[in-house]
Amino acid sequence: MLETNAAGPVDTRVQNCDNVFMVGGVYLLSMALLTYGGVSSPVPYVDPSFASRYFWTELGVAALFVAATLFLFDRRTLGLSWPVAGDLKMILPLAVVLLTAAGSWAYSMIALPDGRSVDLEAAFGTLRTTLVVGFGEEWMYRGLLFVFFGRRFGMKKGGFLALLFFGILHLINAAFGVPLVAVAFQFINTMVLGSLFLAAAVGTRSLFVPMIAHGLYDFFVIDSSRVTHLGGPTDGSFVLIGTALVCSVVAIRFMLRFHGVEPYRQVAK
Repeated sequence: MLETNAAGPVDTRVQNCDNVFMVGGVYLLSMALLTYGGVSSPVPYVDPSFASRYFWTELGVAALFVAATLFLFDRRTLGLSWPVAGDLKMILPLAVVLLTAAGSWAYSMIALPDGRSVDLEAAFGTLRTTLVVGFGEEWMYRGLLFVFFGRRFGMKKGGFLALLFFGILHLINAAFGVPLVAVAFQFINTMVLGSLFLAAAVGTRSLFVPMIAHGLYDFFVIDSSRVTHLGGPTDGSFVLIGTALVCSVVAIRFMLRFHGVEPYRQVAK
């Protein structure tokens, strides 16, 4: 929707990206839905089947974000446009980690003890959920909140604030019965890993690459954990942790070079 003023036409959907009440309202509503879905789940968070059963909660949150995009916010400002070759080296840290996660998952499958088989239906259920999670979390934390903070404080500070809120998201796992020590680790871990997706989003000026990569990464990690419960190896997870740490340092260095206030209209140099 366009309005006019003395300076010419103004897109109210772009302005809404700066509206603290609209941005905050969508954020708080999504947090409430995610918390309710986890608390009311008949399966505990630590159960490998939790991810597949959480699908409907994540789908509801994704529907909220789709509606917000259609009626409130400008999709291009949020990064919902086709990727471009802005600064492709910023995708490399995420690409390396994703390939490592895929390799770790494949290794866990191959090394299953004799007599143990892979439950393809459970794997599909996990993948279905994680792909929706990838859409939702990238929309909110590399999309709406990054844009909101970036337009107010600049891309560098905005990026780190968005990562902070991404870490805060995972604090709700304490309400699902996750021990506080594990929640504290998730808080730090997700902030660090979030830098990989943020760098890729800015490097391609689009959320689509990190959305897909996020969904696949979560699938590889969660399904590998399920296979571990069946007696599969844990070696691959240690390789993945080390790789992710190194690549996150590289991604954070990219973030330190961010400039400007429009994440998806210019990139770091």
